[in-house]
Amino acid sequence: MKLVACSIFSKLSFDNILWLNRKRESIDIDNPKTFDDKMWYMKKHFYSSLVERCADKVTVRDYVKECGLENILVPICGIYDSLDKVDFQSLPDECYIKCNHSSGYNYLYRKNMTDEKWLKKLFHLYQQYSYYAVKREWSYKNIIPRIVVEKKLSNKTGEPLLDYRLFCFHGILKLVMVNKGTATSEGEHASGVQRSFYTPDFQQIPEITILGDNPSSLALNKPNGWSKMVDIAQILSKPFAFCRVDLYNIDGKVYLSEMTFFPNSGVNQFQPEEWALRLGDWIDLDRCRKNLAYVYIK
Repeated sequence: MKLVACSIFSKLSFDNILWLNRKRESIDIDNPKTFDDKMWYMKKHFYSSLVERCADKVTVRDYVKECGLENILVPICGIYDSLDKVDFQSLPDECYIKCNHSSGYNYLYRKNMTDEKWLKKLFHLYQQYSYYAVKREWSYKNIIPRIVVEKKLSNKTGEPLLDYRLFCFHGILKLVMVNKGTATSEGEHASGVQRSFYTPDFQQIPEITILGDNPSSLALNKPNGWSKMVDIAQILSKPFAFCRVDLYNIDGKVYLSEMTFFPNSGVNQFQPEEWALRLGDWIDLDRCRKNLAYVYIK
């Protein structure tokens, strides 16, 4: 169904795609004020090869190394053009298999439990899907689909990992979102994720929600090594008008999950409205037009 939708959407214009998304949320790119307004404005009027490089789960690894942060990269078992080239017997008992050109197309491989023939068919379909076609996220447009096999990360307790999502604007951390239960037991994106929001010094902001979300009232403790996580996010996001840096903290050891430039494809519906406007204020479009990392398209 997704591939059929992808085929249909690829034939639509940007304005048609925007019109369809306005069915969920009022988005104004002629006079952009909210966070989502500016996400769609940037989809239409900007391009950055560096953003594209960092959206790719393969090439972002080189960018992270260039930033002197190689130690936060998740160890990998291999990078492949397709699963047909994978020797499954050489893989560890459990590992994550991910597409590099999209978000959420992951699977937790379990040796002698996962149907490998079925998994190859699944990822063959995944690799045909275009994030760009459906939501016009140009950060994914030119990525060559590949497969990344990563080591499975786990903590001492064996509990699901918390997903720390650091919203950085022009290289400065402004907001933190923590997701609990991001992945299903198979490693795919879960529904009903519990989310809570925090200030840069990790004080909970209970009033922020995303429409349709499952907000968590649980105030988490500041993780061990939080200042290091902030430094990492700000170093990686420095060139960009906006970047969400997703990190894991496993018993004090920090790992990069991914770098995201159009969260939820720009249909977030932050509530209350003042927070949608505040996040929008943190993106300076005039500054972005002067930023050499971007090409402005009228």
